[in-house]
Amino acid sequence: MAYNNDSEDIAKIIKKVTLSVLAIILVVSTAFTSFYTVNSGEEAVLLTFGKADVTAIQPGLHFKYPFIQSVV
Repeated sequence: MAYNNDSEDIAKIIKKVTLSVLAIILVVSTAFTSFYTVNSGEEAVLLTFGKADVTAIQPGLHFKYPFIQSVV
């Protein structure tokens, strides 16, 4: 009986660690895809759900909403 409890505890710990690692990976990947750069001498167009914004984006570091906006 004690052996069965130990294996259940280990399984719970493994499950928690796995979920934590996946959550960290999701947060980090979302953070990295939230920023983009426009090179000097270029302009970009920000698309929100495929619809272009009216103004062009000037060179520099900018923020975008991940999975909602894309840059062309």
